[in-house]
Amino acid sequence: MKKLIIPIALLLAAWCLTGAWYLSQGICAAGPTARLLQPLNVYFESGQNTIIENDDLRSYLSDLKEYTTANSNAKVTITGHTDNQGDATQNIQLGKQRADFIRDYLTQQGYNKDIFKTTSNGPNTPIATNDTPEGRALNRRVEVRLESN
Repeated sequence: MKKLIIPIALLLAAWCLTGAWYLSQGICAAGPTARLLQPLNVYFESGQNTIIENDDLRSYLSDLKEYTTANSNAKVTITGHTDNQGDATQNIQLGKQRADFIRDYLTQQGYNKDIFKTTSNGPNTPIATNDTPEGRALNRRVEVRLESN
């Protein structure tokens, strides 16, 4: 009897193609770990530490809490970002304040404060143009990222 040897790259490509199709058809759902490997952007009002809440935020944070509770060595980086309006130094500080705000918010929700690292990129890493109000709104965010262990 001959053994069939399939290169692992071919298996991974087939799995990714069919897996993506099944996910797009709603046939199966990605586990929380796969979803958590994608960063979450939490958005803010201009010049404020007020979170713009939505269902995706609540769902992601629920999955994150479940994962970090089950995995004591989990680490999360929280990075604050701003638009380019105003003083760059103040924007760096505002980004850090927003990241700390999210950390404190999550700690109040029962997360272990020790899993978090907060930082700020201020206006230095926009994800949209700063030439429009809509673009600036997208740049006023905090990125919550589960670090791979």
